[in-house]
Amino acid sequence: ISAVLSQTKLAGSLVPANVVIGETRLDGTLARGRFRATGQALEVSINDTDPDPRYRPLLATFDGVFDGPNLTMSGPVFLASPNIQVADATLDLNLLTLNGQGEVNSHDLQFQPYGLQPKTLSDRVRGLLTNGRGSIRATSAFAVNQGVVTGTGNVTITDFGFDSQRLGSADGINGSLYFDNLIALTTAPSQRVTIAQLDPGLPLENGELLFQLVGGTKVLIEKAEWPLAGGTLSLITPATWTISGGRELYRIDARNIELSQLVAVLSLPDIVAEGTVSGQFPIELSGGNTFIRDAHLAADSKGGTLSYTGAISEPAAESDERVRAAFDALRDFRFKVLEIGIDGNLVDDIVVSMRLLGRNPKVYGGADFDFRISIDSKLAQLIRSGRSAATTSWIADVVATEPEIDEGQETEDPFN
Repeated sequence: ISAVLSQTKLAGSLVPANVVIGETRLDGTLARGRFRATGQALEVSINDTDPDPRYRPLLATFDGVFDGPNLTMSGPVFLASPNIQVADATLDLNLLTLNGQGEVNSHDLQFQPYGLQPKTLSDRVRGLLTNGRGSIRATSAFAVNQGVVTGTGNVTITDFGFDSQRLGSADGINGSLYFDNLIALTTAPSQRVTIAQLDPGLPLENGELLFQLVGGTKVLIEKAEWPLAGGTLSLITPATWTISGGRELYRIDARNIELSQLVAVLSLPDIVAEGTVSGQFPIELSGGNTFIRDAHLAADSKGGTLSYTGAISEPAAESDERVRAAFDALRDFRFKVLEIGIDGNLVDDIVVSMRLLGRNPKVYGGADFDFRISIDSKLAQLIRSGRSAATTSWIADVVATEPEIDEGQETEDPFN
């Protein structure tokens, strides 16, 4: 028996896609009531049934073997455009009971500029993930039980990176994801990936993310943490990130940030500091911007030290003896209160403010000084370029407000 079938459309719960077979060829025999045949399904187009397709159109060619009611088929799967093979598929199915199993295993998908990109696989990430680099490999297993299809899958991510208008750039993403409901694009909870570098405006390194992907549209975040300046910067969880969302609000917990390292990160000029600060604050992701909303970090109860080692602005110092005293105090300033405020857009204008309450034992007999400092700058540009966030003019601005001192005050030295 030989047959050639023209275009055939497949649909229904057994086929979770819109499938059109351009041509089917069969060569078989019927002996003793049993049908045996080999065949080919040519120019098979596969399209997602979702109104917002999860994947781009696919093409495939399958070789098949019929042995009574049992069908075994396999073949390569290509992107319809560009014509790149992305996977191999197999299926074993009993056509009478509609029971069986199948697999779809991807090739090692290498993402690179001017080559394969995330948007090539799915329009859902167009404009969200650009300039993809690194590799992804996926395996999936499907079960058919009386015509009902279920599936699981594993995705291995190796040194993946991308640019995103919402999150900035990310590099060195590694991990394995297990999808316990592949049809719904939902993973099991507590999937883990590590992120070598993330730059939403403030460079972060060596982060860890625990999450669950739900429906291919939102991420339930269980943990998101990065080391920063000797301490940690973490997302207060649980939190939800919508992949295609336009505006997201989160709260950040900063713990035990070392001032010595924070000074380096913020490129503050001619300053040496010791101590730690902690605090919580909201951030907003909107478009390509990361807004810090009135962050407040405070030093721990031990206090710390700060030393300004830059040159004194002579005109400012000569204009007022208190100005010179303030410069002198900052040479070896021992603070008992340090509060840092950050407000603005990490990728544009931002204001860094500071309150310092403490003393220098050698100035005014160790009387307290109460400094109020504000630095307004394009912080992200300065951090990336390595330039200082301000010049010595901020010192003059500080002391021009006449720091509060009590010349007759005697205070106990908390450092002795």
